[in-house]
Parts: sequence; C-alpha cells; structure tokens
Amino acid sequence: MDIKVFFNFKTLRHYYRMVPRPILLVFFPVIAVYRFLKALYSILRVDVWILNGKTVTDGEAVAVFFSGHPRQRQYYDRMVFGGQCEEVYYGKQWVWQLPAIVRAHRNELDLVVHETHHLVSRWMGERGCICAPTWINGDMDLSLIDPAQRSLRSDIINIHKQGFTYEVTADNALLKTFHAEMYLPYVLERYAPELITVDYEVLVRLTKHIELLWVKKDGERVAGIMLCYKGHDVILKCLGVRPGSEALTKAGVIPAMYYFLSSYLKDRGGTRIVHGGCRSLFRDGVFTFKRKWGFRITGWLDNALRIYPVRDSRGLRSFLMYSSIIAFDRGELVGMVFVDKTEGLNEKDIQDLYRYRLPGLKRVVVYLFERADPCSKVEAVRQDIELRDFNNLLGPRE
Repeated sequence: MDIKVFFNFKTLRHYYRMVPRPILLVFFPVIAVYRFLKALYSILRVDVWILNGKTVTDGEAVAVFFSGHPRQRQYYDRMVFGGQCEEVYYGKQWVWQLPAIVRAHRNELDLVVHETHHLVSRWMGERGCICAPTWINGDMDLSLIDPAQRSLRSDIINIHKQGFTYEVTADNALLKTFHAEMYLPYVLERYAPELITVDYEVLVRLTKHIELLWVKKDGERVAGIMLCYKGHDVILKCLGVRPGSEALTKAGVIPAMYYFLSSYLKDRGGTRIVHGGCRSLFRDGVFTFKRKWGFRITGWLDNALRIYPVRDSRGLRSFLMYSSIIAFDRGELVGMVFVDKTEGLNEKDIQDLYRYRLPGLKRVVVYLFERADPCSKVEAVRQDIELRDFNNLLGPRE
C-alpha cells in the first residue's frame, strides 16, 4: 500500500473511529493535548497572499493582503474578483510576522483581511476594522414564508409547471445511495474547492432520527434533502441533486425542495427548520436564496474576518460597496453597508437600506464615504439605521 494513501487524514480518521471507546478513554489526555496544540498551531501559523485584481462590479483595481485558510481566500477571489486575480503566495507565516509584511507593502495595498479564531478576534476588539463572522447560523421560520412575494410566487408557478412532486421515506438503506449518487456529486461540482463535505460515517450515526425528502420528476427521484430530527427541531443536514444537475437546477429543483419541505412540515404542525450555515455576505447566492424562504439569523460560527481599510481608493470603495456584510458592532450582529453618495440619501435610498434589516440583526450600520447631511427621514429611523462617517473607520492616514 502507498504510504501516502495509508497516512491520508481521512484514512486515519476512519481507523480512529474504529478504536473501541475504552481504549480511547485511556489515551484521552494525549489526544486532548494533541488537539489543543494542533488548534493553537493553526491560529499562530497562517497562509498569506497578496491579491491584485479588478472588482466584478465596475472593474476597479484593488490590492488585498489576505491571511487565513485557503478556502476563504478562494471564496473571496470568486466573489470579488470573479476568480480572475493575480496572487503572490508568501507561504505560511507566524502571526507576529504579518505586521512587517503589511508595512513593507502598505503603499500598494487597499485593504487587509485577516481570518482569525473568534476568541482571538473578540480579545482584539472591533476598533479600526470591520469584524465579521465567516459563517452565520439560521433557521427557516415557516410563518415568514410569503407565497405572495413576487420571486417566491414565480418559483411556485414554475414548480407546478415543471411537474415536480415529492415523497418522504425513512428507509436507512437509501441513505448510502443518496450520499454517493446525489449529495457528493452535487456539492463537489458546485462548491469545490472551498467545500467542507459531510462524511457518510457521520450520516450513519444519525440514521435513527432522519427522513429523506425526495423530489421526483416523471416518477424518478432527481433530488433529495436529509432531515434530522432533534427534539422538536428539524435540522437540514445536506441536500443533493442527481448527476447532470445543471439542467435540473435551471428547471427549479432546489426551490422545489424548499417548497415541498415547508408544505410537508406545515402539514405536520412544524413552525421552524434549522438551517446549516451560510456565508455572511449579503450577495452570497446561498444566503440570498435562503432569505426568500423565511431565513432568520440566529447566531454565528467558525472564525472571524477582520477587514482593515488601508487607503481610501476607488478600488477599496468598489470592494466594500459590493461586499455588504453581516458584521459585529458592539458585540451584536448588524447589517453593514457602504454608500458613496455625495448628495445625501433620498427616499429611495432609505427604502433600499431596509433590505438589510433582517430578522436576527439588531440594526443596519451605514458607512458614508463622503460627508453629507442625512435627510430628516433617515434621522427619524435612526433606531434601525445608524449612519457613520467612513473616515472614522479608515483612521488617521500616513
């Protein structure tokens, strides 16, 4: 056997799970120390890049210093630069080496982005930066789903037009088929390489508490979604679509899953569904889709992103205006929006800002790039919308 294959992390994890629990308890102190040191190393030693590219919105050039996990770097490359940026990789660096690298390139950079452990970020505070969770948690409040909503009504009409139907099974024998033939092909095709998949072994441990909701077309199962029951909560664990999913996705199979799921649970007296995590960017496709189906933010998880503006450039403004985000403000989750309007905010601008006032967010924080006197109507809703001067975030310039 190839030694590289034998010592593959997933292979070792598989053998680890086969070890009897009494033996694991004997070696628990060693395992605990190893996990602690591994976590500490991942905090202190990070990958570093400098990214140069043009924003997908208006083609403005922007230079970004990024430190963190490759998955985060790949995600922002795709979301901000459309996957078309030049990168210089500096390898893994100790965190105390990062300030020196930033200072050496300060005249070239528009902003600095650090991915940090959430406890480290909390200790550092929020001053002088945008501090945002990498992922947010949420649930689907079935009472918030409004079939009269324009985009939702269009989805429902299309579902019936395409002839989608559904069935629910509790047959554990179908779980492996769902995982291998729908879940893995679908997520690897759509979300690799920034993907964290759910292993089949994890699903097996949940088989006493699951159901599979299948979407059918012409009598065949073309997609499925796994429901895990925990007390009174229904947790969406994973979903998948049959290989060759592009045509089915265009036909509306994903909205069909959510539509049938909400109908099925409403008929059983359900009130909410616990979602998996999604990214904290308002423009993220998964987040946008979930909003339409009654998504309510309940918390956050994983690491934090600390975004430091370096200089007020056109590239920086383009990046931030495109990257409206859910962020921390005084320890609370808020919607954070950036506006470049020298003439102030009018009635339409005010109404647009309410798009970011989502269930689970305390308020909307709006940073104005140019000093302007806000109109009286904005002052009247200051409990929901808070205006700030971007220069205070930028800090003193050198």
